[in-house]
Amino acid sequence: MFPSVDNFVIKKIHRKTYIAETIVDHLKALEIQFRTYFILNIDLQKLVWIQKPFWIGLSEIDHLSLKARGEFAELSFDSNLKLQFQKKKPWTKFWIGTRTEFPTIADMALNVLLSFNTTYLCEVTSSALTHIKSQYRSAIKNVEEVLGPAVSNITLRFDLLCNKRQAHLSH
Repeated sequence: MFPSVDNFVIKKIHRKTYIAETIVDHLKALEIQFRTYFILNIDLQKLVWIQKPFWIGLSEIDHLSLKARGEFAELSFDSNLKLQFQKKKPWTKFWIGTRTEFPTIADMALNVLLSFNTTYLCEVTSSALTHIKSQYRSAIKNVEEVLGPAVSNITLRFDLLCNKRQAHLSH
């Protein structure tokens, strides 16, 4: 009866199916990629010591190595570190601060806490480098000068820089 409407509806249904298939394929690829970032089947009870190093007993960390348990025992009885832990948020700051005294458990905690962040930063930097190289080709000599500001989270304040300079007036 209305051939153009029928064709439009058929094309639209086909387009919706194609879009849905593309989205599903993309989500499956994301799932595969996320599996490389995160540890699967992780027992969260075994990681409680990262969040509560001063409130759990030594019996709850028996899955750790002997060296790690020794460092944990020493750390958990340090009242100064307990005060620091209560003040420092996020936990990464605390564990970074303990790396010199307790390298084994600090590195174990940081590997769990920072695994996604470091991978994310590497990928952002790689993506920015690819963009810069494709935009400027081989004309750019020192990539570091352009790459630093590209991946920094510091906002540029051009208005402040411009206000500090006097405009050059023509003669």
